[in-house]
Amino acid sequence: AALIARDGSVDWLCLPDFSSSAIFGGILDRGAGGRFLVQPRDEFTVKRRYLEKATPVLETVFEAPHGAVRVIDVVPIIDGVATLQPMREILRIIEGLSGELVLNIHFDPRPDYGRARLRIKNHGTLMSFLKISLARDSCSMSRVMSSLANDEMAGTNITLG
Repeated sequence: AALIARDGSVDWLCLPDFSSSAIFGGILDRGAGGRFLVQPRDEFTVKRRYLEKATPVLETVFEAPHGAVRVIDVVPIIDGVATLQPMREILRIIEGLSGELVLNIHFDPRPDYGRARLRIKNHGTLMSFLKISLARDSCSMSRVMSSLANDEMAGTNITLG
Protein backbone atom coordinates (compact mmCIF):
# COMPACT_ATOMS: atom_id res chain seq x y z
CA ALA A 1 0.00 0.00 0.00
CA ALA A 2 1.14 3.52 -0.75
CA LEU A 3 0.13 6.79 0.86
CA ILE A 4 -0.01 9.56 -1.72
CA ALA A 5 -0.48 13.08 -0.40
CA ARG A 6 -2.63 15.70 -2.14
CA ASP A 7 0.54 17.53 -3.22
CA GLY A 8 1.58 14.53 -5.38
CA SER A 9 4.10 13.04 -2.98
CA VAL A 10 4.36 9.32 -2.22
CA ASP A 11 4.96 9.72 1.52
CA TRP A 12 4.70 6.05 2.51
CA LEU A 13 5.57 2.89 0.59
CA CYS A 14 6.99 -0.43 1.74
CA LEU A 15 8.87 -2.56 -0.80
CA PRO A 16 9.25 -5.28 -1.91
CA ASP A 17 6.53 -6.69 0.38
CA PHE A 18 3.58 -5.04 2.06
CA SER A 19 5.20 -5.94 5.40
CA SER A 20 8.71 -4.70 4.43
CA SER A 21 10.29 -1.58 5.85
CA ALA A 22 9.47 1.74 4.18
CA ILE A 23 11.33 2.89 1.07
CA PHE A 24 9.45 6.21 1.25
CA GLY A 25 8.67 7.36 4.78
CA GLY A 26 8.13 11.10 4.42
CA ILE A 27 5.02 10.91 6.58
CA LEU A 28 7.28 10.06 9.55
CA ASP A 29 10.11 12.51 8.78
CA ARG A 30 9.78 14.94 5.84
CA GLY A 31 13.55 15.50 5.67
CA ALA A 32 15.00 12.05 6.34
CA GLY A 33 12.12 9.72 5.46
CA GLY A 34 12.26 10.00 1.67
CA ARG A 35 9.51 10.58 -0.88
CA PHE A 36 8.63 10.54 -4.56
CA LEU A 37 7.09 13.88 -5.52
CA VAL A 38 5.44 14.78 -8.85
CA GLN A 39 3.78 18.20 -9.01
CA PRO A 40 3.60 21.37 -11.12
CA ARG A 41 6.21 24.03 -10.38
CA ASP A 42 3.63 26.83 -10.33
CA GLU A 43 0.61 27.15 -8.05
CA PHE A 44 -2.02 24.51 -8.74
CA THR A 45 -5.33 23.05 -7.71
CA VAL A 46 -5.87 19.32 -7.23
CA LYS A 47 -8.71 16.95 -8.03
CA ARG A 48 -8.38 13.32 -6.96
CA ARG A 49 -10.50 10.23 -7.40
CA TYR A 50 -10.20 6.48 -7.63
CA LEU A 51 -10.80 5.19 -11.14
CA GLU A 52 -13.88 3.06 -11.69
CA LYS A 53 -15.67 2.00 -8.58
CA ALA A 54 -13.66 0.58 -5.69
CA THR A 55 -10.32 0.22 -7.50
CA PRO A 56 -6.93 1.01 -5.98
CA VAL A 57 -5.97 3.17 -9.00
CA LEU A 58 -5.63 6.80 -7.96
CA GLU A 59 -6.06 9.61 -10.50
CA THR A 60 -4.72 13.03 -9.52
CA VAL A 61 -5.33 15.98 -11.84
CA PHE A 62 -3.19 19.08 -11.29
CA GLU A 63 -4.53 22.26 -12.87
CA ALA A 64 -2.25 25.29 -13.12
CA PRO A 65 -2.72 28.63 -14.92
CA HIS A 66 -1.03 27.43 -18.12
CA GLY A 67 -1.97 23.76 -18.28
CA ALA A 68 -3.13 20.55 -16.67
CA VAL A 69 -1.56 17.15 -16.07
CA ARG A 70 -2.91 13.82 -14.82
CA VAL A 71 -0.92 11.43 -12.63
CA ILE A 72 -2.18 7.84 -12.37
CA ASP A 73 -0.79 5.89 -9.41
CA VAL A 74 -1.13 2.13 -9.11
CA VAL A 75 0.59 -0.63 -7.20
CA PRO A 76 0.07 -3.68 -9.43
CA ILE A 77 -1.07 -6.88 -7.79
CA ILE A 78 -0.23 -10.24 -9.36
CA ASP A 79 -3.48 -12.00 -10.25
CA GLY A 80 -4.35 -15.12 -8.31
CA VAL A 81 -3.83 -16.26 -4.77
CA ALA A 82 -1.68 -19.25 -5.70
CA THR A 83 1.44 -17.09 -5.94
CA LEU A 84 3.34 -15.77 -2.95
CA GLN A 85 5.46 -13.33 -4.96
CA PRO A 86 5.89 -9.92 -3.33
CA MET A 87 4.65 -6.67 -4.82
CA ARG A 88 7.70 -4.94 -6.26
CA GLU A 89 6.69 -1.70 -7.91
CA ILE A 90 4.64 1.43 -7.97
CA LEU A 91 3.64 2.82 -11.35
CA ARG A 92 3.29 6.58 -11.73
CA ILE A 93 1.96 7.49 -15.16
CA ILE A 94 2.12 11.18 -16.08
CA GLU A 95 -0.12 12.42 -18.89
CA GLY A 96 -0.38 15.98 -20.21
CA LEU A 97 -4.00 17.11 -20.55
CA SER A 98 -3.75 20.69 -21.79
CA GLY A 99 -1.38 23.61 -22.31
CA GLU A 100 2.23 23.57 -21.16
CA LEU A 101 3.27 22.75 -17.65
CA VAL A 102 6.61 22.58 -15.86
CA LEU A 103 6.80 19.66 -13.40
CA ASN A 104 9.01 19.19 -10.39
CA ILE A 105 9.92 15.55 -9.83
CA HIS A 106 11.79 14.65 -6.67
CA PHE A 107 12.77 10.98 -6.34
CA ASP A 108 14.40 10.35 -2.97
CA PRO A 109 14.15 6.71 -1.77
CA ARG A 110 15.32 6.10 1.80
CA PRO A 111 15.27 2.32 2.45
CA ASP A 112 14.71 0.81 5.89
CA TYR A 113 13.13 3.97 7.30
CA GLY A 114 16.17 6.01 6.22
CA ARG A 115 18.72 3.78 7.99
CA ALA A 116 20.03 1.81 5.00
CA ARG A 117 22.65 2.76 2.44
CA LEU A 118 21.49 3.15 -1.15
CA ARG A 119 23.25 2.50 -4.44
CA ILE A 120 21.52 3.50 -7.66
CA LYS A 121 22.45 1.85 -10.95
CA ASN A 122 21.31 2.89 -14.40
CA HIS A 123 20.48 0.17 -16.95
CA GLY A 124 19.26 2.25 -19.89
CA THR A 125 15.67 3.13 -19.08
CA LEU A 126 15.66 0.69 -16.17
CA MET A 127 17.05 2.21 -13.03
CA SER A 128 17.48 -0.03 -10.03
CA PHE A 129 18.45 0.70 -6.50
CA LEU A 130 20.04 -1.81 -4.17
CA LYS A 131 19.08 -1.53 -0.54
CA ILE A 132 21.47 -2.88 2.05
CA SER A 133 19.86 -3.14 5.44
CA LEU A 134 22.19 -2.04 8.23
CA ALA A 135 20.05 -3.57 10.95
CA ARG A 136 19.77 -7.12 9.64
CA ASP A 137 22.77 -7.32 7.29
CA SER A 138 20.52 -8.50 4.46
CA CYS A 139 20.12 -7.38 0.86
CA SER A 140 17.11 -7.05 -1.37
CA MET A 141 16.66 -5.53 -4.81
CA SER A 142 13.95 -3.11 -5.80
CA ARG A 143 13.56 -1.61 -9.28
CA VAL A 144 12.34 1.71 -10.60
CA MET A 145 11.49 2.21 -14.27
CA SER A 146 12.29 5.63 -15.65
CA SER A 147 13.07 7.31 -18.93
CA LEU A 148 14.92 10.03 -17.02
CA ALA A 149 18.66 9.75 -16.52
CA ASN A 150 19.94 8.26 -13.27
CA ASP A 151 21.71 11.44 -12.13
CA GLU A 152 18.53 13.45 -12.76
CA MET A 153 16.37 11.20 -10.59
CA ALA A 154 18.35 10.67 -7.39
CA GLY A 155 17.30 13.26 -4.84
CA THR A 156 17.07 16.24 -7.19
CA ASN A 157 14.31 18.38 -8.60
CA ILE A 158 13.69 17.97 -12.32
CA THR A 159 12.02 20.49 -14.56
CA LEU A 160 10.17 19.10 -17.54
CA GLY A 161 8.85 21.65 -20.02
